[in-house]
Amino acid sequence: MLGRRMFVAGGAAIGAGLGLAPQARAARQEEWASFRERFVSPEGRVLDTGNGGISHTEGQGYGMLFAQHADDRGSFERLWTWTEQNLRQTGTALHAWKYIPGAADPVPDPSSATDGELILALALSRAGRRWGDEGYRRAAQTLYRAVREKLVVRIGGRSFLLPGQNGFVFPQRTVINPSYYVFPALQDAAQDDPVWYDIIRDGQVLLAVCRFGKWFLPPDWVELTGGGLVPAPAQGWPPRFSYNAVRVPLYMWWGRVFTDEDQATYSTFWNTFGPEHLPAWVDVTTNQCAPYSGPEGFRAIALCTGLTYDGALSDVLPSVLRSNDYYSAALCMLARLASDDVLT
Repeated sequence: MLGRRMFVAGGAAIGAGLGLAPQARAARQEEWASFRERFVSPEGRVLDTGNGGISHTEGQGYGMLFAQHADDRGSFERLWTWTEQNLRQTGTALHAWKYIPGAADPVPDPSSATDGELILALALSRAGRRWGDEGYRRAAQTLYRAVREKLVVRIGGRSFLLPGQNGFVFPQRTVINPSYYVFPALQDAAQDDPVWYDIIRDGQVLLAVCRFGKWFLPPDWVELTGGGLVPAPAQGWPPRFSYNAVRVPLYMWWGRVFTDEDQATYSTFWNTFGPEHLPAWVDVTTNQCAPYSGPEGFRAIALCTGLTYDGALSDVLPSVLRSNDYYSAALCMLARLASDDVLT
């Protein structure tokens, strides 16, 4: 169990998995090889197989994170090159969030997605450290700076991450996605730009009050109204803890900002259902649960953040081979990467 903590300047840096034992490195390379074979095209496009085969910055960033963690520089470079060539916005370091193969206009929406940009930047920064490549490090810094300049909003004297460039700020409310707080990326950004410490602190405050329903869970989307920090499930989206918000506890655990209260909250929730039926969603206003289970990636996150297990975490985390689609496999990979950072 990790104790109560707030991230502060000079806090624990997120490693790049360089200290893994040979056996652990081999296991990560095998998992990456399986993910790459199923979900990465030869030119470096990550296919969201559960969403019509589209690609997006989230997937490109995850793929780059996994490639550098497995020390696969060739794949990393293909992923980054494809992203820059096909998704880079004109005039900024940001990227269009979605690519639709076969469409007359494969990039119909030029807007960026904040989580995708942060994941890309974290992957670039870690790759720069792993391979001693200053070009990657500079690209990460440029991308972090673009996010801070274009995707951060001030509300009630606090700084919050917008989900993207367009469609989230309204006259009386601002919509936020709690799962876009990728704490390892925010902490990485703060090493070069102290302004990020305020964003990290305000994000932790936000997530502490984004708790609803019987199990005190964050919904996928919340809204802030007026100038106060009083979140509510966002209008226009189902009020559910689901495929977005399931990443919230993992990012907090990975970023070492998971408190005793967080541990107790998620442990109670996960163990109420057990490993065989973690619900795919929970309505945080009615407490209704999905009648079907979430994918293997949900179980991977649960094991990291409070689901009871016997033995070593590395032995019980599910393999990507047990996932039917890209997103579940990505969550399984992400849980393994996070556990390597936190536990080694």
